Amino acid sequence: MARLKEKYKNATHRFAFNTSAPCDLLGNDPNYEGGNTIINQEYFTEIFNICPFMCHWLQNNSSTKHTPVCFPFPANKFEKYKDLDIENKKYDVMYYGQLHHASYHYLLDAISQFNYRFSTISDYGMIVRHPDGTIFKDAVDKVTNRSLSSEEKWDLLSESKISVGFNLLFVGADHLN
Repeated sequence: MARLKEKYKNATHRFAFNTSAPCDLLGNDPNYEGGNTIINQEYFTEIFNICPFMCHWLQNNSSTKHTPVCFPFPANKFEKYKDLDIENKKYDVMYYGQLHHASYHYLLDAISQFNYRFSTISDYGMIVRHPDGTIFKDAVDKVTNRSLSSEEKWDLLSESKISVGFNLLFVGADHLN
């Protein structure tokens, strides 16, 4: 990646497409290429982002232009899912993403009691200390799928009866700074 950035650093237009907002902002995983979202995206002249709220916030906190867009995935890719019904489902429940708060560990504890799937791209947040002193260490053992492509993830979702998620940002002092 560094070699490509150097090669194109003088290009008039350097675009990127961010499909992981706002989670990539919260993660800051040094082992993941997008680890520090704002700093890494400063290289680009414009970021196309799937989260309009994140775009609005970044417009005020970044020198890079951020433009909200829909996730571009061809409609014909979804044809294979049109006849699915509950009898076609292999799994009871699925969560995909990273672990940004102790609440995610409680979620994993609950869904892992069923025929579940947990898909993630990194080990960010796998070990966390809850304010009550509880240390969660077993999340790595609960991962069932890693680094799926979008289509592989949607295939897995189509095989699951329920998909759970969080519609919250767990912002800490490091994020506010």
